[in-house]
Amino acid sequence: MSVSIRPGRPAYDHARYAAAAAILLLVLFTGSIAFSHERFNLYTRYIFLTQDAWLAPFFAAACLFRARPAGRERLLTEQRERRSMWLLLALLVLICWVGRFLVFGDFDATPDERMAAFDAAIFRGGALVWPIPSEWRSLANALNRNFMLPIGSAEAWISAYLPVNAAFHAVVGKAMDEDLTAPLLVAAGAWCLWRISLRLWPDSLSARIATVAFYAGSSQVLITGMTKFAMSAHLALNLCWLTLFLRGDRRSHALAMLVGFLATGVHQPLFHPLFAAPFLALLGGRRQWRLLGAYLFAYACIGAFWLAWPTLVSSMGTGPVVPIESSSGIGYLERLIATVKGVDLEGAWLTGANLVRFITWQHPLLAPVALFGAWAAWRGEPFVRALVVSFALPILIFWILLPWQGSGWGYRYLHPVLGNAFLLGGWGWHMLERSHKDLWRPLLWTSAASLLLLLPVHGWLAHQIIRPIAQADARIDAIAADVVIVDTQFHEVFVHNRHDLSNRPIRLMSAQVQPHQIDRLCRRRSIAFVDPPAPGEPSGRQRALESAAGRAGCAASTVRVPIADHLLRGR
Repeated sequence: MSVSIRPGRPAYDHARYAAAAAILLLVLFTGSIAFSHERFNLYTRYIFLTQDAWLAPFFAAACLFRARPAGRERLLTEQRERRSMWLLLALLVLICWVGRFLVFGDFDATPDERMAAFDAAIFRGGALVWPIPSEWRSLANALNRNFMLPIGSAEAWISAYLPVNAAFHAVVGKAMDEDLTAPLLVAAGAWCLWRISLRLWPDSLSARIATVAFYAGSSQVLITGMTKFAMSAHLALNLCWLTLFLRGDRRSHALAMLVGFLATGVHQPLFHPLFAAPFLALLGGRRQWRLLGAYLFAYACIGAFWLAWPTLVSSMGTGPVVPIESSSGIGYLERLIATVKGVDLEGAWLTGANLVRFITWQHPLLAPVALFGAWAAWRGEPFVRALVVSFALPILIFWILLPWQGSGWGYRYLHPVLGNAFLLGGWGWHMLERSHKDLWRPLLWTSAASLLLLLPVHGWLAHQIIRPIAQADARIDAIAADVVIVDTQFHEVFVHNRHDLSNRPIRLMSAQVQPHQIDRLCRRRSIAFVDPPAPGEPSGRQRALESAAGRAGCAASTVRVPIADHLLRGR
């Protein structure tokens, strides 16, 4: 694909001042609502005030770097470019893998991450679903089947998420440390981004360097790559898809359709089609109707397959199939309809907070340079318009559908389209280069700051969120009992079990345990109760279960695990 750059576009100064003003206005808007509407989401308010708002002025200040007349490039020759990329890929894998242990303590704090590990363990066992032992089926819901598919009469379990991310973890876990999965996906994304930049700017080494620097300097990319979140797979597969799409030959388009199948099945089926649709529209603009028809047919089949996946898997039980209705929260179309919230003040505030978080977890120069690239090339370059629309669609869609992102290192609903932002940054750099200006010195300083200052700061902020949850979880794990019943009022995030129930203690949700079931539990197993931290009081159900244990003669202990409530609201 050949790409032309047209001279005479707006000056970079316009873009950098606009970016700085936009950052500050976004922070002021979000901050004013955070203080005037304290009832709005406690966790989002907490991370906005403690992690993002105070960093935003530094990113606004980074927009003030001026482009200087271009000098001679001495940093890298084209002969060393490939070798340098391999070194960078190795460094990215190392940072993400080591950070998994330093930042997160090899702990999965969210259901998304735990479900990936849960499914991967099942897939490594050579199965699509795992049977629940008959003795536990009456307590299947108490084992915490949230985010699970209903299979037969509680005969088996598997998560309700699509399987490709877990499959990646299963495959890597067969050959090496499973925790290397996300770091390898981060490296794959960097390689694909570089290959795209080679195609877009074959004669501009500096634009390629800037594009990759924006990727490597993104704390969102690196810290998310330390987790089992599916977003690293989304980003890597989307960039792989775009690499193949831009090649333009028949074989590459066929491979892109295969990658599209995998990308749609990573986690949730909405992310990849939102990314791909604006690029497919380019085919219509170029009147490549047969190719567009082939893509549309392929994606119709892909969509039908993945939308049918929950029903297909749920039918694997030997008992009566549980209908997948809207009340179950499992069917994708029903869930999509059920999540439509509309546009309101809280949704606008949450989206604003998410965007502030997005900006402050990226390379400091990305916002002004990417804005300049989008602004300067919008009219003349259909591919740039596709990049912008593909990037903007998730913001608009999730503002309406699901403005609250839960726990995310950056804005995770934008993670699948981060490559668009980096490419727009490369485009902006190339436009500066065409006008004989550059930002080499600011790029060097801000890249060093990204890796040596911002990444450790963001890692420490993530650690401060995860550490108390991991400590509370470890305290529950250390309870000397066969079964612990966790007061659901405390938080169900602490109720998780291995797929084969080999963990001890086995954890149960109090809201799903009936008092009459306590007697049977006590006959062969020791029991403990996890109550809310002081000064909270146990729920009525938890008190009833504790009383039932006393009547049954159970030698049950009671444990209170201290943890701040606002840290649990984002799980």
